[in-house]
Amino acid sequence: MWDNVTPLKLLESMPKVLEDEHLEKLQMLLEADKYKNQLICGNDLCGTYAPFCFECDKGNKFPCAVAYVNFMKSAGMEIEIASDGVTDEYAAQQEASVEKTSTNKIRIAVARKKTLL
Repeated sequence: MWDNVTPLKLLESMPKVLEDEHLEKLQMLLEADKYKNQLICGNDLCGTYAPFCFECDKGNKFPCAVAYVNFMKSAGMEIEIASDGVTDEYAAQQEASVEKTSTNKIRIAVARKKTLL
């Protein structure tokens, strides 16, 4: 179902230490293939698309790419990620959005019926 040849060729053409721009290219390739297969299957394949999906961490800036690289490392490929896939700016944005949503309150108004006395 998933194209295991093209991402491997791309990964082999990259340096042994991957920077964010390399992860971005790999992420776009994996997402494009996943999207194509989603159109064929008719449902969302996130988490079930490929054998490396069980290692996916949505907290990463490039979740599919990081999971794929970690999968290939466990298979014996000598490759490293320069950062952990989460930039300081991205992590700060995620934390800010969590804080913002947790402090929002919803106020529900209740209409009262006026009685004539």
